[in-house]
Amino acid sequence: MTNYLIRRGMQMVLVVILATIAIYLLLNAVPGGPLSGLNLAADAKQRLSEEDIARIEATLGLNKPIYLAYLTWMLGEDWLDEVGDIVGNPGPAEKMFETGTWRDYQSPTCQDAGGTNNNQDGVLVPCSRGVLRWDWGESWSLARGQAVTTVIGSRVTNTVILMGSVTIISLIVAIPIGIISAVRQYSKLDYVVTTFSFFGLAMPVFWFGLLLIILFGLKFKEWGLPFFPTGDVFTTRVIAGSIQDVLNIVPKTLADRV
Repeated sequence: MTNYLIRRGMQMVLVVILATIAIYLLLNAVPGGPLSGLNLAADAKQRLSEEDIARIEATLGLNKPIYLAYLTWMLGEDWLDEVGDIVGNPGPAEKMFETGTWRDYQSPTCQDAGGTNNNQDGVLVPCSRGVLRWDWGESWSLARGQAVTTVIGSRVTNTVILMGSVTIISLIVAIPIGIISAVRQYSKLDYVVTTFSFFGLAMPVFWFGLLLIILFGLKFKEWGLPFFPTGDVFTTRVIAGSIQDVLNIVPKTLADRV
């Protein structure tokens, strides 16, 4: 059993590494590179110039050779001035086989071993430390300027509550139905349960979820039946006819969140 778990764990690590390599290569294979969308805005005033995009690429380390850019994304770039390779040194072709470091490939905001450097405004900017060291960069859309890890962390609690409650409800419903279906094999109930199970597995989860929201959140309300809210983590007031009203659930309580 121990050998099996070790083997499966190593396979999982290998699959994750290969998946990250494939995704990184695909994103860089897009015409114009991963930042191509920055100069495709409908409003010409919002488009960035080629010089601006080149500066962003240098800051994010996207101007490096593809293999070195991937390593920087995974491991950061504060080690580039310490580690060298016989075929990975920048410079003229005649120096390709000289032993040295990749310091010249560091971004403009990361030029010393201390991990920080003065940028054009004289502000200390930290080196990228890579996704394996929990440096996932800054958010460009949901919370511009905030660290991605901070944005994700602010939503972990609600995600755990949602996934935990869904898992518990699924087990409560699925286990008894599965036992009855197994005991009454090849019965009408077994065929119905099996058909519904295959139907659910065949559909994308996000699409099936939207259908359930429409059914239990909108249609039930139109039909005058107890309905579920379609948004928000918790309600500030109980809507007449909703499932909270029927069950007399107090807003902002754990039952309301679930």
